[in-house]
Amino acid sequence: MGITEAGGMRGSDIMVASVDDATGELTVGDYFALDESMPEADCSQDWVGHWGEQTTVDGEPWTEVIVSRAMDTGDLQDREIKNDGDATR
Repeated sequence: MGITEAGGMRGSDIMVASVDDATGELTVGDYFALDESMPEADCSQDWVGHWGEQTTVDGEPWTEVIVSRAMDTGDLQDREIKNDGDATR
């Protein structure tokens, strides 16, 4: 999942989560991208994984996760999550 002001990768705050097929272990990583390139690991891993499950739905693999993070982490590599009241964006 990526958070950015203008869409695309430039300046994005990225969360990557996965569930291990064999063990069911949830892994969550905090990344950022300065431009259209491979994301880099954030110095401060602010996302917290609470639950993850990998199942099959209609024959297709399906991964569900529950994660959380503070709306404003104070981390310069994270984007603040705001509710500015403008639902058109």
